[in-house]
Amino acid sequence: MPVGVPNNWVINKNSPNLEEAKLFLNWMVSSETGKRYITEEFAFIPAFDNIDPSGLGALGQDILEYSKQDKTIPWTWFMWPDGANKEFAALIQSYAAGNLTDYDAMIKRFQEIWDNMK
Repeated sequence: MPVGVPNNWVINKNSPNLEEAKLFLNWMVSSETGKRYITEEFAFIPAFDNIDPSGLGALGQDILEYSKQDKTIPWTWFMWPDGANKEFAALIQSYAAGNLTDYDAMIKRFQEIWDNMK
């Protein structure tokens, strides 16, 4: 099952509120309210082992179990050549809209895009 991090929380090094931002992020992962929001409100699988992953819902719990069993793979589009995702998306949209009806031709075009961009 492909699984990846849906977002990252970062602090801009030039922020005029650098210390407050650090305090907030620390509060999110250490306070009971912050931990509850991460799991129950945001439905995020916690990245920290000090957060009980309860309240994730059925899908989140299943993904967590797959992850614990080493049955997941990472998203790979971060490793694609620049611009490939836009080219691939346009091709998929064309196929879904019925403008491109030959599946094998679409797969061949994916390979051509990759070869030209790598």
